[in-house]
Amino acid sequence: MNIDKKTLLDLLNLANTARVGTSPMPILEKFRIETSATEINVTCTNLDCSVRVRKAIEGGTENKFVISTLFHDLLKTLSEDTIDLTMGERQKANIKTGAKTFNISIEDGDLFPQTESIEEPLFVIGVEASELLKALNKTVRVIDSHDMSSTRGLFIELKGDKLKITGTDKTVLSVVTLQPNVTEGEGSVILSLETAQTLMKNLALISGGIRLQGGKTYFTASTEDFFFTGRVVEEKYPNIDKVIPVEESATATVQRKAFEGIIKRMNYIIEKGGSIIWRVGGGQIIVSAESTEHGRSAEETIEAVTAGEIEIKFSPTQYLKVFQQVEEDEVHFIFKNPNSALKTMEAGQLILVMPKR
Repeated sequence: MNIDKKTLLDLLNLANTARVGTSPMPILEKFRIETSATEINVTCTNLDCSVRVRKAIEGGTENKFVISTLFHDLLKTLSEDTIDLTMGERQKANIKTGAKTFNISIEDGDLFPQTESIEEPLFVIGVEASELLKALNKTVRVIDSHDMSSTRGLFIELKGDKLKITGTDKTVLSVVTLQPNVTEGEGSVILSLETAQTLMKNLALISGGIRLQGGKTYFTASTEDFFFTGRVVEEKYPNIDKVIPVEESATATVQRKAFEGIIKRMNYIIEKGGSIIWRVGGGQIIVSAESTEHGRSAEETIEAVTAGEIEIKFSPTQYLKVFQQVEEDEVHFIFKNPNSALKTMEAGQLILVMPKR
C-alpha cells in the first residue's frame, strides 16, 4: 500500500487520543490497522474507551494487523511525503520511504480487543460537534478529579427533546441543556472523567454533526470517518432535582468581572479552608472575609440590582469555578435561604453552588 505520510500520521494521531499514559498491558501500546482496496481504519484503545478513524484510499489490499506505537514515533521522524507499507514474512511490516527501509514486528489483527457495538440503544441523538464540546467544557470543569464516586463522572441524559449534561464536585453543579437535531428514545449514561476528556480531544477536531448513542454498557459518538466508544459507569447518579431551589427570597445582578475580582481578593485574604460572607440587599452586595490564622480581614461593596435581602456564606474557590463558565457581562444570582443552593442561570445553563454552613 502506498499512502501519503501526513494522511497516515493524522489517523494515528487521532486514534492515539484513546491512550492514557503508558500501559502495563502490551496490547494497549499498539494500533490496529485494517485496510481494504478503498479504505484504511486505525484503532487504539485503553479498554475503557476506544477511537477508530477511517480514511478513503486507493490501491489498498485486504489486511488487518496490530503494530507497536513505535511505528507512530517512526513516522514523525521521516521527512519524505509518502511511504510504502507492505506485509513481509515472519510477522514483519516493511516500511519503505525514499532510500530507507524499516522492518517492524506486527501481530494478528484479531488479537486486538474488539470495539463493542450497541445493539439496542437507550437513546440516539444528532447534535453539532462544536455545541457538544462547549457543553462538555462547561460541565467537566467542575468535576472533582479526586472524587471516586459516580459524581466524578459526567451525566448525560436525553428526556423528551432535551439533552442535559451535568457535572458536579458535590458543592458546585453545572447543567447544560442542548436542543439536538435528532432524538430517538430516552435514557441516561454516566461517563468517567477520563472517557469524557478523551471524547473532548476528538470533538475539537470534528466539524459538523455527530451521532450519539447511549446503551446500558457503552456510549458511542460517531461520524462517517470517526467512531468513539466509551464504557459507561454502571452506578446511579444522584438526583439533582432535589437540590434545585424552586422558590426565591432574594435576587441580585452584578457586573461579572468586577465581582469576580472581589472574590479573588477575598480568596487571597482567607487562603485555604476559609469562607466569605455575602450580604445582599439595598442595591448592593457587601462581601467580607476574615482570617484569624493570618490576621487579615477585608470588606468590599459592589453595586447590584437586588430584590429582597439575605446573608449567606460561601467558599471563594467554589464561586471561582462559576466564573470560569459564565460568559455574559452580568451574572444573576437567585437565593432561597442561607442553607439552600445559590442558583445562577445563563442561556442553556444552570449553575448551583452549595453554601457553607
